[in-house]
Amino acid sequence: MRHLVLILIAVVTLAEVASAQTASPQYIIDQRKYDHRTWTYQEGDPYDPYNCAVLSFIIPGVGQTVTHEFGRGLHFFIGELAGTVLFIVAIDKVRPPVDDVATEDHWMGITPVIVGLTGMLVFRFWSAFDAAQVAKVKNLAWQDRNNTGLHLNLEPYVLPIQTYQSSGTQVGLSLKFSF
Repeated sequence: MRHLVLILIAVVTLAEVASAQTASPQYIIDQRKYDHRTWTYQEGDPYDPYNCAVLSFIIPGVGQTVTHEFGRGLHFFIGELAGTVLFIVAIDKVRPPVDDVATEDHWMGITPVIVGLTGMLVFRFWSAFDAAQVAKVKNLAWQDRNNTGLHLNLEPYVLPIQTYQSSGTQVGLSLKFSF
C-alpha cells in the first residue's frame, strides 16, 4: 500500500509540473510569437541556450532561472526533488530477495525505485531541453526588440551608360529603407 502511495505522489507531482509550467506573461507572448527552431546566434544575444541546457541538466531549473523564468525553474527543481526523494525512500525500503528468489514483495519494492529513477532522468533531460528552448525564444524576442524600427540607408551610386552613339556616367543617390 505504501508503494502505491509513493507512486501516486510521483505521478501527481509529474502532472503538476507538466500542467503548471509557470511562465512570465511576457514569455507566454514571446513563445506564441517566436519559433525557437528559427533562432540563430547573433552577437549580443543575452542568453546562451547551450549553457542554459547544461546548467539545467546538472541542476534542473537553473537554466530557466538564468533566463529569468523563476517559476518555471522552481517547478523543474521540485519535480527533480520529488523524483530524488521517491528514489531514496524507495531504495531504502527494498528488501533483498530471500535465497536469491525474487518474490512479489521484492518487485513491489523495486517499482518505486524504478519510478523515482525514471522521474529523475526525465526531469533532467526535460529541464535541459526546456532551458535551451526558453533561452532561444528570449533571444529571438530580444533580437526583434533591438532590431526593429525604421532603418534608412542612403548610398551614392555611379553607373556607366553606353548607347549606340555615346557613352556617359550616371550619378545619383539610392535610398533604401526597411521596417
